Amino acid sequence: WSISRTAFRAVTSQFKQRRMEAKVKFLKKVKIKDTFLLDVLSESEINTLALATLNESYEAGQTIVREGEPGDIFFMIDSGSVDVFIKAKGDA
Repeated sequence: WSISRTAFRAVTSQFKQRRMEAKVKFLKKVKIKDTFLLDVLSESEINTLALATLNESYEAGQTIVREGEPGDIFFMIDSGSVDVFIKAKGDA
């Protein structure tokens, strides 16, 4: 099997473009409370955000973040579901 450099670049470019379009489409549907990102960000800002996102996958039952850890990542759930547990006041 072989593929020319030109063909390889064309295929990877098309893949990157489709992945970017999918991210932008997803981001336009993201809601924070009752507000869509598209309502507060411009098309250009949505595109920039799409370029900055990383895809991450987690196994069922895997802990993604723990209460008390720095909140420096904004998670957006594309598929599946998560459970959120908040300790009651006074629990250790």
